[in-house]
Amino acid sequence: PHFTLEELTSKRDPVEPGTEELANLTRLAVGLLEPLRMHAQRILIITSGYRSPAYNKSVGGKPGGEHPKGTAADFRDGDGLTDEEQIAMAAWASQEAICGGIGLYPGRSFLHVDIRARKPRNRLTWWQQVDGRYQPLSEVQRRALKRAGAVGL
Repeated sequence: PHFTLEELTSKRDPVEPGTEELANLTRLAVGLLEPLRMHAQRILIITSGYRSPAYNKSVGGKPGGEHPKGTAADFRDGDGLTDEEQIAMAAWASQEAICGGIGLYPGRSFLHVDIRARKPRNRLTWWQQVDGRYQPLSEVQRRALKRAGAVGL
């Protein structure tokens, strides 16, 4: 894969991922991020991948979230993602069997994907972050995602 461990970890986090987290990062990169990069045909810049629990807390990450497990990444492209590009990439990622969660950041130029286990009936965990709070998707977002081919809503 084209993603490196350096891309998937933060220089500001002094804690290196352990064996389990490294295995998860490999599954994330090979199974979801690399296919997404190939589909998008553009450079994807990881803005946040693995975070140790302490670092996750210091940056306001969700306690018990996916980043400390090595199962999540936030990314953008070189110019940042428009809300429409977030929807298109999220819809495509949702079709990958390994994808278990997707978070939209309206107006913030990046997207969250993770490889947590899917919910019953093959549903993904979908959310958005607005004003620093995690919230369910809006009806407008759900309709846009469905039009773009998203599954697991």
